[in-house]
Amino acid sequence: MKFFKFISTIWLLTTTATSATVGIRDSNSTAPQGIPLDTFSKIPSSTDLIWQPCLSTFFCAVLDVINETTSFLLLADLFQVPINYQKPNGTRARVPLIKYPATQEPYQGMLLHNPGGPGVSGIESVFASASYLSSVSGSGFDIVAWEPRGLGFSEPITNCSSTIHIPGIQKRDRAPGQNLPDSFFEEVIRVAKGFGAVCQDKTGGEKDAGPHMNTIVLVRDMISVVDAFARSEDGKRVKRPELLNYWGFSYGTVIGQMFASMFPDRIGRVVLDGVVDADDWMSGKILRLGTLTDDVFLAFFEYCYLAGPKMCSYYSGSSAGDMLKRFEKTVRRFDVKTATQQDWANSSAIILGLEGLKVLARPKLYFPTATFSQLADLLVIYEEISGNISLDAILQMEKQIGQNINLVASPADESLRAISCTDSRNRLYNHTLQDMKPNIRTLRQQSFLFGDWVSAQSANCIGWSIEAAENFEGVHIIFLYNALLVAFGKR
Repeated sequence: MKFFKFISTIWLLTTTATSATVGIRDSNSTAPQGIPLDTFSKIPSSTDLIWQPCLSTFFCAVLDVINETTSFLLLADLFQVPINYQKPNGTRARVPLIKYPATQEPYQGMLLHNPGGPGVSGIESVFASASYLSSVSGSGFDIVAWEPRGLGFSEPITNCSSTIHIPGIQKRDRAPGQNLPDSFFEEVIRVAKGFGAVCQDKTGGEKDAGPHMNTIVLVRDMISVVDAFARSEDGKRVKRPELLNYWGFSYGTVIGQMFASMFPDRIGRVVLDGVVDADDWMSGKILRLGTLTDDVFLAFFEYCYLAGPKMCSYYSGSSAGDMLKRFEKTVRRFDVKTATQQDWANSSAIILGLEGLKVLARPKLYFPTATFSQLADLLVIYEEISGNISLDAILQMEKQIGQNINLVASPADESLRAISCTDSRNRLYNHTLQDMKPNIRTLRQQSFLFGDWVSAQSANCIGWSIEAAENFEGVHIIFLYNALLVAFGKR
């Protein structure tokens, strides 16, 4: 059986904004990938996988409904999804699914996919990338994604950011720069506490999405989907349909590791692509995410030199090392520490500029073969504005690249908090900046591009008080029905 002809992904944590809102969605609105927001609200929920044609070449379904007399032990067999699996007779949730059907025989079954994040819509990922996923995994598989709880097209939805009115919050979704002063993190913590308080009020109730967005709930949804597939007509066409076939990226590998811990006898063909250390993730400290980030960034200079001036706009000098020195000269001009200490008139522009460099450069490392040329253009632009750093220059750069580096708070931001903070059992809640400083130092030593960004994400959990309805303590994989394929891009 052909399964994954090629896997080579360099992992970096990403967040993708969605346009979901609290309450009823506008039927005339569309998600960023062009999916009408009422696509799944038109589909009746079912206790089985009943697919309906949707979005031209796809099929859609909604996982839903509770049998009030069903015990928890029978729940998976009946493909019923309560909002809280520990209370099967309680409020129900609607979990949408999308399928890109197999196009080749022999039929190999269903391949579940999660793109990572956390906070990234599985529906949008498959809608945008189904043909690629199919070409890699083999076109005999149905490519299927389910929507993680609380985001995107799922119900209940969480989006407290649209109701938050905290001075400066619309400026705090930027990735931070290196060695920013303590006052920056104090502001992050202040905003995190305000953000968390509003989210607790808006989405922290037992029947709301907030307590039911952590990874263990996603795993229980997965087993429900697999069980329903095993009962379906398509499931009867393959051997062992009750086994999970899964391809998870980045945070999606945490989901895969937890699934393997909880259901080791249900592992089929599973690929963990760009593996996240699950124990580190659940600790809340997140100290091992950026260990290879700067290595990937340094590789850019090597490949730029090999590509030459026709293919790399940043090409210069007589070696990759010369280009690296050129970049370091540019970065030194964004001297955040001195600008802050001496209260330079353009200190705000310098801070924003360095933050922007990191928030824009970091995603370019995710798919180097496709985006390294864009990184080259970005570094050229930054070199040009570094000679006279001003807010006007940064605004002009934004227009030139077509991207706003001062990103507003988004549902993906709160999804990241809701999932990561509850996965760690709120261990960082009510911590202080002094408590966080050892972690900040460790992360800064690991990565120029990643260190402060991860530190700020961890600091966001200081204000997140919503606790998960069910917790999972650690990943312990003893015996698996099939081995896991671990894919990790490394030179």
